[in-house]
Amino acid sequence: MTDVPKINTNIFFFIFMSGILKMNTQRTSLIFLPGLFAGGWIWEGVVRLFDKNEVEIFTFEHAIPKAFKGNFQIAKLRLDELIASSTSKPYLIGNSMGALISLHYANVCPEKISGVILSGSPGLNEMDVGIALNELRTGKVEFASRLANRVFYDKSLVPERGISEIAALFSDKQIFGHLVRWLSFSRRYDIFGACASLVTPVHGIWGDHDLITPVQGWQVLAEQLSTLSIDVIPQCGHSPMLENPEAFYLSLTHAIHKMQDINAERVTHYA
Repeated sequence: MTDVPKINTNIFFFIFMSGILKMNTQRTSLIFLPGLFAGGWIWEGVVRLFDKNEVEIFTFEHAIPKAFKGNFQIAKLRLDELIASSTSKPYLIGNSMGALISLHYANVCPEKISGVILSGSPGLNEMDVGIALNELRTGKVEFASRLANRVFYDKSLVPERGISEIAALFSDKQIFGHLVRWLSFSRRYDIFGACASLVTPVHGIWGDHDLITPVQGWQVLAEQLSTLSIDVIPQCGHSPMLENPEAFYLSLTHAIHKMQDINAERVTHYA
């Protein structure tokens, strides 16, 4: 692991290889976005499945309220910096709020990326997380644990690291303000309009037991839009990359393979 030179101390840089991804004259660049409550560690299980030399991978160390503060413009600046340093037009891969940020970036700057992979994005059929913000704001581990339990289908997989991170985020007054602003952003976001105007290929990878952002609404939307496809991983909750990283990796690499074909056809068509 080496740091990204002169970009941001909150960003880690990795270079990996995958035989599943197509061989290119340039490395395939992947940017993994964090969640609203969890940092880049949520991607560790997926990232380790890539072999070295062919793919460069960027992840953010901190959760969204620390990495991007409380607004999209900061997120855009961070992504612009990474994209400028990448060896090829990257694929954005995001979980939860990171997925929604990826989707919005694809609408704002479609020319800068090759595709988007979403997992557990808010915006459609969001459910009650089963705990009040005021309870989480106390920073007590018991409330953070209740929220974490809603995220996982298999409760035995809930990481202590995730619980402590949630508690720490909510107990910080400034970060709590950032959290609230991102929640407001997601609730006001026009998912239908954003997806309908997409020119960038988008693939969703959902857990079939996602209680936070259920997949059903996204499946209906995918039936209406040629640019959107959805895979569902069984016996997983809101973060399938944590509960079944191997299945997530296979869906991810297959989606990127298909997006490479789509993008190659577009280049040929407009040449």
